[in-house]
Amino acid sequence: MVEHKGQKLDALLRQALVKLEPTLRKSQKWGDNKPLMTQPSPPKQLISLKARAPLKVTKWAGCGLLCGLSIALAANNPRQDYYTDFATQTVSKFLIRDLCRANDQTPKLFDTMIKDGCQAFMQQGKTEIRAFIAHNTERQNFILFSLYTTEFPIRPLRVLGIFNHFFLIS
Repeated sequence: MVEHKGQKLDALLRQALVKLEPTLRKSQKWGDNKPLMTQPSPPKQLISLKARAPLKVTKWAGCGLLCGLSIALAANNPRQDYYTDFATQTVSKFLIRDLCRANDQTPKLFDTMIKDGCQAFMQQGKTEIRAFIAHNTERQNFILFSLYTTEFPIRPLRVLGIFNHFFLIS
């Protein structure tokens, strides 16, 4: 009964608006030919499931990819001993390159002796270099990657460790 009255009221309102349309049309701007009464548009929330399916698949694929990448990063976060090996090799290379090169003022005769002796000394000193690095290194573990800071007398060495690789930051 209530629905029947509501339908009658709706029909009466529509008839009244149809009769008033010419009068309302005159009060609008000249040249506006849009009808005053339009059919109600279907609700915008009704999107077919077919249209939403690719979005859902893409969302889940993105989540899966992000989870997989996070697991791979966490599994390949380098350990402290890997960093100590990397830093020992890197520092040894720098020291051999910078300290063991011949000076312009040294005679050619002593040139090879200095290079060989210096390199032998550096090879034997790797254990001390390793111990120094292990003692003076602080690791910040962020689960997915690590930041290593080794305090040297001259300046600190900062290294990013990610996917079992190391990158010098400063």
